[in-house]
Amino acid sequence: MKIENIINNLMNHPDSEVRRQAAEDIAMSSVFNDSIAEAMIKGIQDSDNGVKDICSRYLAQLTGSGAYLCAEKLCDLINVEELEIRNLAGDILTKLGAASVEYLIPYLKSPDQDVRKFACDILGLISNNGVLPFIFELIEDGDINVISSAFEAIGNIGSDDGLNLLFENYDKFEDLKNVIIDSVGKIGGSEAIYFLIDKMQSEEDVFLQTACIDALAQGANDISLFHSLSQELPHTQKELQPIMLKTVSAIANRNDLPFILEGELRDIAYRALFDDDADIRHSGLFALGLEYIKEDIPALINEILQNNSETQQFILFNLLNTGTIELIKEFFNEFCLLVTGDGSDLLFISNLKDIKSEIPQENAEALFHILLEMIIRYPKNYSSDMIELLRTIDKDLISKSFVKIVRSGDSKIIDEALELISINRINEVIPYFQDFEDTNSELRKKIILTLQLLQN
Repeated sequence: MKIENIINNLMNHPDSEVRRQAAEDIAMSSVFNDSIAEAMIKGIQDSDNGVKDICSRYLAQLTGSGAYLCAEKLCDLINVEELEIRNLAGDILTKLGAASVEYLIPYLKSPDQDVRKFACDILGLISNNGVLPFIFELIEDGDINVISSAFEAIGNIGSDDGLNLLFENYDKFEDLKNVIIDSVGKIGGSEAIYFLIDKMQSEEDVFLQTACIDALAQGANDISLFHSLSQELPHTQKELQPIMLKTVSAIANRNDLPFILEGELRDIAYRALFDDDADIRHSGLFALGLEYIKEDIPALINEILQNNSETQQFILFNLLNTGTIELIKEFFNEFCLLVTGDGSDLLFISNLKDIKSEIPQENAEALFHILLEMIIRYPKNYSSDMIELLRTIDKDLISKSFVKIVRSGDSKIIDEALELISINRINEVIPYFQDFEDTNSELRKKIILTLQLLQN
């Protein structure tokens, strides 16, 4: 079929499937001209989502003269009232990048403030330094939303040339201080850091103080900033400390700097670990270091209950790799009492499969013993699932742990242990029990009965 007929089908055929096929044929073709550009631009306004998708993807990947031709024609669509079409055109113009710039600039002077704002937003996302003088002019615009968009665009462009203008206008626009703070953070550099620290310390509004801390985290690679904020952290308002901790931890991570909160300062990490923001919780976990203490346990458990497998594995590895057996027991005693019976403990313990080979054997043995005692003392409806999980991880270790419990002489749990062995058919204990010699004839009878049940 001739390309002219295909174009006609895309633009005029009443059947959406035919229009969709026409769009695909054009997209697969090596032909490009003004008529194709117009047809594909009309296609992104089609009532059929499939046609829109094919045409938008085609237009967004254009380069060279084709990109410039389409950008010029697409700009008209930022005037349309239909938000979906306008946003789709804006997304394509952004992807076309430099080809869109010269055609968007005139729209910064549109009589419609929404068009001025939208054009400014797109130019900011394209991030071309050459448009800054035109963006600067919008600071004098009569519409506050356009001015806000200009400040945001300056930050997205990220040039130092915009910093002084942001500094100069900070106190002129009370309602836009948070936007200016964010843009300063995006630009970064020593001047931006000094400005943000100054505003963090001088502003009384907690919202603006928080904005300054978040902005510092955006481009903070400056090691001197890490030291400044670390020293400031203990003296910052209590409610802001977890937020500042996020920034300090981000800089430390980015620069491989050691950072651990000790003593009373550890409380900042605890509060961070109870925050709703996952990034703040991660900073709290980072600040505890790799060696935990008893007081860390409630905060660590709270993070475990968020069911993030990465942090769960991190906590479990550190606990078992560096923790004492006493700390491990304390941790799991508290953990098993706090879980709600929804299987959270199963998910957490399953991480052991990936790390067992890297932790000290005595700590692995202690963990198995502790967990089996927990299962016996505090049975749950999925205790068999936990036993099966431990068995999957290490059959020999779970067998030795059961035998150790039976040898303990604690009559309160021996019967339950033997019953669990029988119910779950832990046949691996048979060699250990066959050589079992005990003066307690009653216990011997119970072991023989258990062996018989296992061998049937």
